[in-house]
Amino acid sequence: MRKINDFKNDALKVKRVQKTFKNLNSFLDNAENAKNNANISRTYILLGFCCFFAIFFFFKNLSKTRSKIR
Repeated sequence: MRKINDFKNDALKVKRVQKTFKNLNSFLDNAENAKNNANISRTYILLGFCCFFAIFFFFKNLSKTRSKIR
């Protein structure tokens, strides 16, 4: 015959497995969010470089046209 403590241990094991799956799902969600954040950051950095070089070349060409006028 099984003792009551055996059933308690089984219940604790079930709770432990559920908690492990919850933690794993949380970790996977966090990893996916980090990947999305990295992609967003990369996009903004690329956009920043494009804007910087567009402004740089605009003023470079502007200075060339001003020097031709003078």
